[in-house]
Amino acid sequence: MFLRIFVYKLKELSRKYWLVGWNFVFPLVLATAFFLGFGNLIKEDPDTLQTFDVGYVNELDESAGFEQVLEELSEENDEGTVLLNLQTYSSKNDAIKAMNSDEIYGFYVESEDGIETVIRFNGYISTIMNEIVREYINYSDVISDISKDHPEKVADAIDAISARNGFISEHNFGNNTSQYLQYFYALLAMTSLFSSWISTTMLEGMCANMSELGKRVEAFWLELFYR
Repeated sequence: MFLRIFVYKLKELSRKYWLVGWNFVFPLVLATAFFLGFGNLIKEDPDTLQTFDVGYVNELDESAGFEQVLEELSEENDEGTVLLNLQTYSSKNDAIKAMNSDEIYGFYVESEDGIETVIRFNGYISTIMNEIVREYINYSDVISDISKDHPEKVADAIDAISARNGFISEHNFGNNTSQYLQYFYALLAMTSLFSSWISTTMLEGMCANMSELGKRVEAFWLELFYR
């Protein structure tokens, strides 16, 4: 008898199109949209810090401190990663040719006017390149201000800055789970919540205090139990 009621309830639920749509069709459509939107980002390791190729052009007549910073970032740090693969060029035109041929992502030009960042297109790598320049300029300004006001503390300031592991470090979240998987987890939780509608709808026609059909069902089970 239970199987018979269960089968009839499934047939009844299949005719409730709003229930089928919200519990089956909508999650599938939303999951497909998530996969098409950022499915490739999930396949990649989100905690891997990729090394990218950059160029450097020194138009000064002497060695520059920024070049030394780039060379340090081209070495393996304490985390065992290398941020930059540095290539030096004698002129800006040579660097542009290398960038157009995909040898490098972008390059720096250091001259009397300051440091110029040249990139092919915007992206997270360009943000990192600009952040390196910004941090270097900030530290240079700090050292310059200290040398003017407190020249005796310049050495201590340089040691404090040099104690930093680097301008950019990789943050470890404790696992290799992509941050974009949270959307699928949320979709799974939403679908589980929506599935409660199915049990609620099934019980509406089986409880004696909900419908006349429920009274008949309850009476049948009581009669069968006490027989």
